[in-house]
Amino acid sequence: MSPFLFSYPCPSCETEHPCSLSPPKPAPPCQDPSSLAYSDPGDPGDLEGPDRCVNCDEVFDQDDLYDEGIRKLEQAEADAADEAAEREYNYKREDY
Repeated sequence: MSPFLFSYPCPSCETEHPCSLSPPKPAPPCQDPSSLAYSDPGDPGDLEGPDRCVNCDEVFDQDDLYDEGIRKLEQAEADAADEAAEREYNYKREDY
């Protein structure tokens, strides 16, 4: 999966900063201790973004950057699911 691109506004001056987030991958469900998947902890994801604001030099809390990326990713996924459901509804409506 390609990284999710988003912008992070500086809390002080609201300058937008480009960031990318490789989404987290949850651990696979596995109940067999002899399976390799049993010890797979998943992947927390990876964030690429600035450490500080280019405009006012405020230092960014990387946890806040990551949380904002996850929030925007989840919103984008929800919006895409809503659009797909609406397209399907309109497609079925046209058949009547």
